[in-house]
Amino acid sequence: MAACFHNLEGRLRIKLPDIKGSTQGAREVARRMRSIPGVERATANPLTGSLLVLYDSARTHAPELFDALRAWGYLHGAVLWSSPHADGDRLAAAMVRTTTQLALQGLFGALIQSSPSVGGRSGATHPGTSPTAPRAAARCRELPPGPARRDGWRRH
Repeated sequence: MAACFHNLEGRLRIKLPDIKGSTQGAREVARRMRSIPGVERATANPLTGSLLVLYDSARTHAPELFDALRAWGYLHGAVLWSSPHADGDRLAAAMVRTTTQLALQGLFGALIQSSPSVGGRSGATHPGTSPTAPRAAARCRELPPGPARRDGWRRH
């Protein structure tokens, strides 16, 4: 059995158990795939048993490539598809996109509405924490000596 675990228009990656561990088998299947009109590049990895085929989708299609692999004896049984064009994948992609957009909107909204204070302490100033930090640092230096908090913050 082979599993096509990634298929995009013009790009196919498929697991072929017969080439796993066989350098000669990997070279042979890649060479044969490159002989198909429309196949621009084919590489096989004998360590993983994976075949990557880049092809011109105007000249050939994934089912034709599977037919060739079957005819050569590399495919046995069912092929498991994983394609972003399947209905379930489209729905999942839409859900991920929508969730990401909502999360980003919430994040940006929180950033826009946040006050220039640090850590929710209004009136707290510390050099390097806000656009007004240089002025705040100057005000802190102008204060008469007095009790400072352990973290170096002074209230104005």
